[in-house]
Amino acid sequence: MKLGRWIGLVALLGLLYLLWRIRQVVLLIFAAIVLALPFNRLTRRLQRSGMGRRAAITVSVATFLTVLFLIVGLLIPPLVTQIRQVAWLLPSELAQIFTWLNWQQTQWFPTDRLPLDEIARQIRPIASWLIQSFFSLFSDLVTVALYLLLLVVLTIMLFTNPTAYRQGLVQFFPAFYRPRMHEVLTQWEETLVKWMQHTTLDMLLVSGLSTIGLALVHLPFVLTHATLAGLLEAVPIVGPLLSLTSPLIAALIDAPGKILLVIGLYAGIHLLKGIVMRHWRSPQPPALLPALLLLAQLAFAFAAGIWGLLLAVPIVLTVKILIREIVLRDVYQTR
Repeated sequence: MKLGRWIGLVALLGLLYLLWRIRQVVLLIFAAIVLALPFNRLTRRLQRSGMGRRAAITVSVATFLTVLFLIVGLLIPPLVTQIRQVAWLLPSELAQIFTWLNWQQTQWFPTDRLPLDEIARQIRPIASWLIQSFFSLFSDLVTVALYLLLLVVLTIMLFTNPTAYRQGLVQFFPAFYRPRMHEVLTQWEETLVKWMQHTTLDMLLVSGLSTIGLALVHLPFVLTHATLAGLLEAVPIVGPLLSLTSPLIAALIDAPGKILLVIGLYAGIHLLKGIVMRHWRSPQPPALLPALLLLAQLAFAFAAGIWGLLLAVPIVLTVKILIREIVLRDVYQTR
């Protein structure tokens, strides 16, 4: 291998290592780009309808901030209150459950008994530690607020002047390839916008059905559970399972008999959502293999935490488009 290729290989490996070291920053920028796409589309539509660019940007920024404040206002305060209640009530709830199990065991198996009391004593501190650790994710409000602030600022900066950032990115490529890179970026934008439109419909449908169903069940913090269920629709496979955790905890605190009812309700909601979305004329995102998507979610969650899990789908879609358009079509000339 020639010296120039060795230098190029070393530079590439060094760049990959640098990106890995600052992966949280890279994911934050990528999240801002993904969030900016639909609001950039909104700005362009408003301009095509006759509105001036400055007025269109103002409307888009106001829409973005309104949606953000509604989500944060509906979700964060009740969720923190609920986690505090769980951390306080979980030891006594576990004690009641094990007392009931111990009584059932004496009724059905009076001579062959499991050491449930010893198991309860071992599980109780572990469960309390898990709840306290989960609550610690929300306790560092400074870090959370800083991330949200950076995300909001970056998103607004990107969709208020997207052309400059796009031109700057394209300048990294050779002059002969820049027109093609514009085509690839356009296809990438259209793909992610279709995915976001489809996911938004999923979110609204699941949030609405969850609000109605949980209100009929008389579960506390209905808006929190419904908002969380809607937001987690952006995380296929794993998201619906995670969204079930919050109402199950609330059912355990309110009335343990509602646990099976909540599980059946969420199963019915996602079954109905699947039926509606199959017959709804909405933009269909590119199909992704479920096993590949699940592996990607696990890998990104392990590598980058919650950011990696939330951004797994747009990252996989981005990699898919880059491989299809650049590697297969441009390098290997396949159609």
